[in-house]
Amino acid sequence: MYEVFGNERDGYIGRLHFTFLDQDHAVRTALRQAHAASLASGMGATSLSILKEAGIGDFTAADREHGYSYESRYPFCGMRVTERHQSRHLKKWAVPYLDEDFSKEQAPF
Repeated sequence: MYEVFGNERDGYIGRLHFTFLDQDHAVRTALRQAHAASLASGMGATSLSILKEAGIGDFTAADREHGYSYESRYPFCGMRVTERHQSRHLKKWAVPYLDEDFSKEQAPF
C-alpha cells in the first residue's frame, strides 16, 4: 500500500507499507537472520529488495485524490534479503564491489 504526504507546492513524499502473509515464518526468519548479521557486523541497516512487475502499483486518479492506494493493494512478486557477516573495520576497497561503501581509493593494487 502507498501513502502520499505533502502538496504540489512543497512536494510530495511517499511511504510504502508492506504486509507479509507469512504463515510458515520463512519471511520473518530471513529478515531476522539478515538483520542479526548486519548488527553483528556493526552495520545499522539491513538491505531488503522488494520486486514488483512493471506497471503494478501505479497511482490512479482516485488514489491521488485520497492520498493513498485507495482503490487496491499491490502484490509484489518477490523479495531478496541477504545475510552478510563482515568486520566493521574493513577498508572501503575490501567490502563487496556492489556495496554502497565500496571504493578503490587507497587500494593496495
